[in-house]
Amino acid sequence: MTTKYQYTKLADASEVDQEQYNLYAVIVDATLPYKTNTHNKFICSLKVMDPTLYLSADDADSKSCASVIIYAK
Repeated sequence: MTTKYQYTKLADASEVDQEQYNLYAVIVDATLPYKTNTHNKFICSLKVMDPTLYLSADDADSKSCASVIIYAK
């Protein structure tokens, strides 16, 4: 059985929806995991980018990376 995924370009991902996305990206920065006292979970933040994100002086809405936050018990 083969599972097929629909991959989303980071530039096409919505910032406001609570959707799950499959993507290919490069991790350009990450925090060390840390434990929160309020939710008793570990959090790790990643900054990722793909070829669809770029920093342009001509485009005020352009982004250079996207943030991904991972929660774990």
